[in-house]
Amino acid sequence: MNAAAAKNNDIVIPISLEWFITESCNLNCRYCSKDKPKYSEKDYSRGLSVIKKEKPKHIWIGGGEPLLVESLGAIIEEARASTGAKIALSTNMTMPDRAIDVMDNIDDLIISLDTADRDLSMEYRCVDPFQIAENIEKVTAAAKKKDKSINVTVNSVVYRKTLENDGIAELNDMLGRVSGDIYHILCPMFPKTHPESILSDEVYLERFRGLVDDLKKKGRKVIMNYPVGDGGNVPRAGGYRCYRRYFRLRMIENDCFSPCPGADAGNPFCHEPCNCAAFVDDILFAKNPEAVKCSPVAGRFTQDDIGKIERFVRERINPDLPGSVYRHLLRYGN
Repeated sequence: MNAAAAKNNDIVIPISLEWFITESCNLNCRYCSKDKPKYSEKDYSRGLSVIKKEKPKHIWIGGGEPLLVESLGAIIEEARASTGAKIALSTNMTMPDRAIDVMDNIDDLIISLDTADRDLSMEYRCVDPFQIAENIEKVTAAAKKKDKSINVTVNSVVYRKTLENDGIAELNDMLGRVSGDIYHILCPMFPKTHPESILSDEVYLERFRGLVDDLKKKGRKVIMNYPVGDGGNVPRAGGYRCYRRYFRLRMIENDCFSPCPGADAGNPFCHEPCNCAAFVDDILFAKNPEAVKCSPVAGRFTQDDIGKIERFVRERINPDLPGSVYRHLLRYGN
């Protein structure tokens, strides 16, 4: 589906664009459903044309493994220059030198690493967690040397085996030793029907919540990333009330489309909840300006953009939305 077709699917504003720039990867994660063709360089001009036309406020670039794309640095530079978007790059961090090469136009670096248990990490992700930690340290040191401000986040997929030992807590300790500024996101494995997902077992879920609480009590920068709905992870009998579908686009290589199923005005309920572009919920369900002040897309909207969001929210979510809620989203200088 092209971008025009996506627009016909009730996209209000493309706040978020997720670009799976390649399906190739240098790893073979056990729970990854992607086929992994051998990488060959492609012409990404069509994808860049979509970005220039849609002008998303936030661009997430992942794969596969995006650092395999030889022209990635030039692609990111052009995407940023043409949109002013915030750029996030998701990587397995097995190629730190490539990450350093492309970091100049990246705002957020998101690293996939599940546990400090070496055997479990090798079994599920084929990586030595201690080597990845060294790679993270190398990249953060390079950013500091360049005086480059970059947010580093480690994203851990939480499945049943990771909750059967102390590997997640040990990973959190390891990250703290690398840098006190690293955020650690804990994300349950999707979908819920996966045999290793914790989402279908209340015992594992309670263990997961307890782990997050314990880490937070220790003052750790940890975030529990859970299926979102109603602005607060509240499931309904008909699914999750989710409106992100009206503000997201996805590209796989050069093909752009709206990724959410059943994006129609009459049915806001999603039966396939995910955590993609979850920051959009922080905007849609905000009740005061402070709720969006730290949004990754703050300062990137025109007054017309904000007007469209306000109309949508008042019609479908909160008819009493105060007019000042989104003032921190307004583009700097407007």
